Amino acid sequence: MNIESVNWLAVIAAGFAAFAIGGIWYSPLLLGKHWLVAANLRDEDLQASGQQKIFAISLLATLVMSSCLALLLNSPLTDSLEGFYTASQQGAFYGLLVGLGLLFFAFVVVGMFERRSWHYIAINGGYWIVAMTTMGGILGAWR
Repeated sequence: MNIESVNWLAVIAAGFAAFAIGGIWYSPLLLGKHWLVAANLRDEDLQASGQQKIFAISLLATLVMSSCLALLLNSPLTDSLEGFYTASQQGAFYGLLVGLGLLFFAFVVVGMFERRSWHYIAINGGYWIVAMTTMGGILGAWR
């Protein structure tokens, strides 16, 4: 892992991109209404809570995740695919592996123990597949 070669501007852009995708994903324009039902929440529940704190912590979390993915992409392990894919495709591929192979199935495990519906798991896990694939693509392109 080579921390000196991480493009920190790309890390910030990728973190903000994942945060923006979440804004669209969970909005009424896309899956927001379905997510509210699956999460057993109401609009009033969201308005009554500290939205600013939630958004700030969520943005910070996506920046940390973007940093970790950037470090993964700057490891010798990821260099083995060079020449087969563009840097952006390689980054997106690793983002997809993290999103699907780790985060989505983490939601499956937690969701099963919390007795959540598959609808809930698919909405939340699906977001992370899309967000991590996008983050990886951005990080790979700016590598």
